[in-house]
Amino acid sequence: MGTSISTKLKRIFKRGILILKRNGWLTVATVITMFLSILVFTGVLTMNYASNKFIDHLQDKIDISVYFKTGVDEGEILNIQEEIGKVEGVARTEYVSREKALTFFRERYGHNETILKALEEIGENPLSASINIKVSSPEYYETVLSYIETSIYKDKLERKNFTESRDLIERASGFITGLKIGSIAITLVLTTVAVIVAFNTIRIAIYAMREEIGIMKLVGASNWFIRGPFLLAGFFYGLIAALLSFVFYIPFLLNFGKKFDVFVGQASITGGFFSSFIGLLIVQLIFGAILGVISALWAIAKHLNRKLPSAGEC
Repeated sequence: MGTSISTKLKRIFKRGILILKRNGWLTVATVITMFLSILVFTGVLTMNYASNKFIDHLQDKIDISVYFKTGVDEGEILNIQEEIGKVEGVARTEYVSREKALTFFRERYGHNETILKALEEIGENPLSASINIKVSSPEYYETVLSYIETSIYKDKLERKNFTESRDLIERASGFITGLKIGSIAITLVLTTVAVIVAFNTIRIAIYAMREEIGIMKLVGASNWFIRGPFLLAGFFYGLIAALLSFVFYIPFLLNFGKKFDVFVGQASITGGFFSSFIGLLIVQLIFGAILGVISALWAIAKHLNRKLPSAGEC
């Protein structure tokens, strides 16, 4: 009577655990290397989330402000505001009168006596009326600006203030893109090292069990029954490394996440992490498992399909 599937699975499981125990320090080294790779990989995911939210937050705070010459009638400005609101990509507009602009100015610089005295010496409101334009998406900035610069009322405008804000977004995006590329490169290097270390660990395990493998082949054991324990060992390497990475990452975010949150406003790194708590754990486990299984498959393909040396040939 053939051996039942459950019995075979138990044997594969026991041999997989045995491989972990037999390789002692090699197992520790493999897990640590995978742990570092997964940790950096998790950092890349977190940074990608935070940077995207930061750019969105930055863009949401930036609008196009169009300032009018002081002689332009308020009714005419309101008509222009209505026309701008019809332009494709414009989400909303806000008219800021000269009086309202002065109120905002006093609220912002009310603590600065020098500025307030200078304002009093002028004797009149030096500020211009303006229209603040919020676009629905960053790609519409140029469309709206082009419309304003070629409009029939362009001579009534004093200035617009989007260029500096656009440069800020572009610089922030460029820096974040460079940071992402660097982080991905580090992840790839560490992943390669992790796979190589795991490959060598499993290769040593295969070599140490060469006589046992030879006997299993002689008695007709299937290839997958022989491969199973090594695949399981590789899976365990990745699984343990992923769990360690996840546990280590929690206090990291608690201690340092809030410092980063200052820069991203409502796009909290800590909040984003804990809102997708289970999802991130699953991603880490999958990434770790893939690392371990790929390493095992590589080692098995390279060494298990060829004639293994016996003890007397060593």
